[in-house]
Amino acid sequence: MAGTLDQSATVGGGNNYFGRSDRLYAHQGFTPSVSGKCTQIDVDLKIGAGSPTGTIFCYLYTDNGADKPGTLIATINSMAASSLTASYVFYSFSIDANIAPQITKNTKYHIVLLRTPADDANYVHWDADTAGGYAAGQSGHSGDGLSWTNDAGIDNDFKQYYTILSGGGFLLNFV
Repeated sequence: MAGTLDQSATVGGGNNYFGRSDRLYAHQGFTPSVSGKCTQIDVDLKIGAGSPTGTIFCYLYTDNGADKPGTLIATINSMAASSLTASYVFYSFSIDANIAPQITKNTKYHIVLLRTPADDANYVHWDADTAGGYAAGQSGHSGDGLSWTNDAGIDNDFKQYYTILSGGGFLLNFV
């Protein structure tokens, strides 16, 4: 169950690559408008060059206070890079609501994608708005996952979903 859509950026039209040695990681910040469990993240991806192999991992991080990823709070899921197509498609990374990370409204978080192994000839594109239309977060990249560089004026396309669990452990999903 995906949950309820909260935040999204879907303007697209640009290419923001990752999976190369200089950009092994890519991130997009977002600020939820509700508190709940982050149960699914969709990202708009395609083959950037060549035939990417390996695995794409999706993580959720806190913000470090400078619009960059801070502390890892969850591994959402992974997918085979070889399943990408030549056209942009929203791929879903989901996690069971009972173990999904709790997110707090009006607090910034980061979707982080990692593609391993690094391959400078076979990499991935994340669809991006090169006019920076999503005001509640910042995109960026890293070669090592420790030192981050923000991509000025660029926002990667994403959709963020949440679910609220009741006190008795029952799943409440508002649609």
